[in-house]
Amino acid sequence: MNYSEIFEKAWRGMKDNLALAAGLTFVFLVGLWVVSLIPFFGLIVSSPMTFGYIRCLDRLRRGEVFEFADFFWGFTSLNRLIQISILGAIHLLGSLVGFCLLILPGVWWGIATSWASSYFVLKNQDGMESIRASLQITKGRWWSMFGLMLLIGILNLAGVLMLGLGILITMPLTFLVFLTVVDSYADRPPPAVVVEAAPQ
Repeated sequence: MNYSEIFEKAWRGMKDNLALAAGLTFVFLVGLWVVSLIPFFGLIVSSPMTFGYIRCLDRLRRGEVFEFADFFWGFTSLNRLIQISILGAIHLLGSLVGFCLLILPGVWWGIATSWASSYFVLKNQDGMESIRASLQITKGRWWSMFGLMLLIGILNLAGVLMLGLGILITMPLTFLVFLTVVDSYADRPPPAVVVEAAPQ
């Protein structure tokens, strides 16, 4: 996995619209903060809001004009809302079970299913299929994906340390990295495992 190529493609998708990406992210974060003030309701609403945010970023990187309705894309179809809920429930349940099993399985599951949301927005509108696709993308690449997630974590930490304003740039870049990974690996087979023959 070529990290520099992935980040370069992601950056290319937003560099000409930094102010727009930052403004979108600010609105998204304020929206999450507002709904988080409402017990239980905030948990239900935040996930579809995130999918709408990803949808807007995808249109931005394609050079398309996103509309106000795109921000609420996760709410505009009952079936889509149900599938988003299914995806979120599977991801959360798998993580909880994994962390109960000595933490490491939870870390594995968290990384392996990290790409499901981006796949859902780009390729599909089925929660189970998006989870399966994310697992397939990660197959044979888990350590590379883990390294990528560490880089993303460092990037966003740097964004927070820049008076918190840097997150308005690093956060959309993070989601664009996710979209780029799905674009690059969703249709590729897992890396072949080379088995060396025993010496005669």
